[in-house]
Amino acid sequence: MREFSVSIGTIDSFTGNAWILTPSQRPELQGHWFVPGTRIEIFASPAPGYVFTHWTLNNLSTGNIVNDAREIMELTVRGNTIIVAHFSLRSPITPHPPIVRPPLHRPPVTPVPPHRPPAGPRPPIGTPPSHRPPVTPVPPPRPPAGPRPPIGTPPSHRPPTTPVPPPRPPVSPIPPIGTLPSHRHPVAPAPQ
Repeated sequence: MREFSVSIGTIDSFTGNAWILTPSQRPELQGHWFVPGTRIEIFASPAPGYVFTHWTLNNLSTGNIVNDAREIMELTVRGNTIIVAHFSLRSPITPHPPIVRPPLHRPPVTPVPPHRPPAGPRPPIGTPPSHRPPVTPVPPPRPPAGPRPPIGTPPSHRPPTTPVPPPRPPVSPIPPIGTLPSHRHPVAPAPQ
């Protein structure tokens, strides 16, 4: 039975290495002969400072060229094939610029006026504070009154008293209507 040759490698060996992982797990093999229909696995390993980009698979029997970006992949041998791993220089990591956040827009703080005006010099002790109403002075005492009138004399500011009329004589009761005067005072019967 005819076998097909599979060769694997890289354009620049210092950028990385590529191997065929055979069923016997011999990654050092750069090329080998395989029976048609054999499943093989290929593996790429970039050198420090480089990254794997893609594979180029050139089937010399059919003329098909395929690119694939998988770092590890399986394929079936169907003809003589040349496989090339491509690597590129790792781009330096550009640090992100620091995040600058705009300052929060806050209205200016208006100072709160004090609740009371600043205190001036304190008044001397005994002086009433300015916020109290002034004290009304007490009027001077009245001069003493003159001599009092004797007892029994009506004071000059009282009106003169009116004389009391004499008492009336008692009134006899009025007899009921229809009674005779004789009935008023019973008369003793005449002697016989």
